[in-house]
Amino acid sequence: MMLPLFSVGQIKDEPFYQATSVKFEMAPELSKAKILKVEVDYNNNVYV
Repeated sequence: MMLPLFSVGQIKDEPFYQATSVKFEMAPELSKAKILKVEVDYNNNVYV
């Protein structure tokens, strides 16, 4: 029989940010515009 060396209590379940994808419709006057890349980091900074 093996006994655990360390006894660890239950870990608290805390919320965390997860990556999400949100689609937006472009305005008609921007129909020929080309967006190369858009990124948002976990501090909500937007990079285009």
